[in-house]
Amino acid sequence: MAHGARLGSVVMFVQNLDRSVSFYTDVLALEVADQSPTAALLRSGDGSQLILRAMGSNASHALGSVGVQYVIWTADGKEGLDRCERVLKERSAHRETRGSAGVMVVEGRDPIPLDGLLARVQNGLYVGRIWYTYPINGLRAGDFTCTVVGDSFIIRDGRIAAPLKANTLRINDNLTRLLGAVVGTTKDVKGTLVWGADEIVYAPTIAVTGVHVDAIAGFMEGMG
Repeated sequence: MAHGARLGSVVMFVQNLDRSVSFYTDVLALEVADQSPTAALLRSGDGSQLILRAMGSNASHALGSVGVQYVIWTADGKEGLDRCERVLKERSAHRETRGSAGVMVVEGRDPIPLDGLLARVQNGLYVGRIWYTYPINGLRAGDFTCTVVGDSFIIRDGRIAAPLKANTLRINDNLTRLLGAVVGTTKDVKGTLVWGADEIVYAPTIAVTGVHVDAIAGFMEGMG
């Protein structure tokens, strides 16, 4: 009788090896079986393996490409899932916990620093502040417009390259689309000020693909 193949190892390219080893040994309770300056072999009690290879802090992660999108790990029971959920929350990497038809899923995300998020973006815009934000086409549509102002920059080759001149760009997009296009968040949060509000909202930096921007006046040369 022929036996089907089973998944033995997963190879993952990472930017920071020590940080990734710490994360996966903590969240998945894996043990380090072998490690070099550029790679690490992590192993679970049942023999499955996660191989991490360091690619450098500026290594990019192609978005929207074909290939493996998710790797799903199973736990022995609710206690194991609760532990994973707790560790993910401690590391600001918990996304959501949901259940259906007796199946419970704990979903995490990459808890990366700002420089790692910029490296993932590679080329784009860092928007620090916006104003004149208001809905268009009615609230239900989710369409909005806003003007990019201070603390905003051009990202080139995964690094902050040059400042954006205030009041030269408008963002015209849709909230629902943006929420579905998030590709990463930082592990750290910072206070954000909302005009006319008494509260300070603490939020991470978020990377989103395909944001629609339009030039409104005197945009910087060399931005293409």
